[in-house]
Amino acid sequence: MEVKDSADFIRIIQEPDSGSLNFRVFEYYPDKTLRFLGAVSSFDPQLVFEGPSKRFYKNGKQEEIVSYKNGIPVGTAFQFHTNGKLHRILEHGDEGIHVRLAWNKSYHYKVKELYDSTGVAIVKDGKGYVKEKDDAFIGEGLYLNGMREGLWKFTRADKAVTSEETFAAGKFLSGKVINSDGSSRTYDKEALTPEFKGGMDGFNRYLSRKIQFPADAMRLGITGKVYVSFVVEADGSISDIKLLNRIYPSLDREALRVIARSPEWIPGQQHGIPVRVVFNVPVSYQFY
Repeated sequence: MEVKDSADFIRIIQEPDSGSLNFRVFEYYPDKTLRFLGAVSSFDPQLVFEGPSKRFYKNGKQEEIVSYKNGIPVGTAFQFHTNGKLHRILEHGDEGIHVRLAWNKSYHYKVKELYDSTGVAIVKDGKGYVKEKDDAFIGEGLYLNGMREGLWKFTRADKAVTSEETFAAGKFLSGKVINSDGSSRTYDKEALTPEFKGGMDGFNRYLSRKIQFPADAMRLGITGKVYVSFVVEADGSISDIKLLNRIYPSLDREALRVIARSPEWIPGQQHGIPVRVVFNVPVSYQFY
């Protein structure tokens, strides 16, 4: 099976080899340069990665080597700079920096080693003071035993604010946003996921009220779930709505229509600042 994903790359999924339960996955940039090589146990509605994988930059240099179990990174991972030099060695486990994924999955990692693009070591044996990119933020602080320790500062180029957070053995303790005028406010969560006003129960009630079961699908007795991806913007509005799977044209269109008309959400936050977050939800069609 071949899938073109928004023209950014081409994904090819092959049937499992004899004796294997996992599908082989190959991704290529538009110029046919290899982008990703790995395996998945499932690809509908989302990819569930399994086993070792490799990811590559557009210039052909290796970007990352990581292993997965049920879609979660496990063990030791290696990340590289665009020039091919080693960037970070990470150890995935039960503690460390917390990363939240879609579909209610998350994982932790420790930074074992970190090097700049010239090969100079900044973190060795889990210890060192760094200034590094963290999603849309620049984070600056101390790693101890591979985890954040003490005071960390986070800044964004597009916002005149600074976030200060305190950690102990990687555990977030407290945070403060400092505005350009000197005013500040505190927060008690390192990150917050977007939330429908009324929670997921409220969102499900919204769907049940607004979904109009298409007559043609009802006549044919077609049921199932349409998985929809969308972005909750920093102001709570919805954008970039996409289908992650398809079950029947009229059911797919109805799912997109209802999501597009959703009331504003409470936006997600990172380091105390509202951010745009990709959110995935299932829209169910059943007869009762």
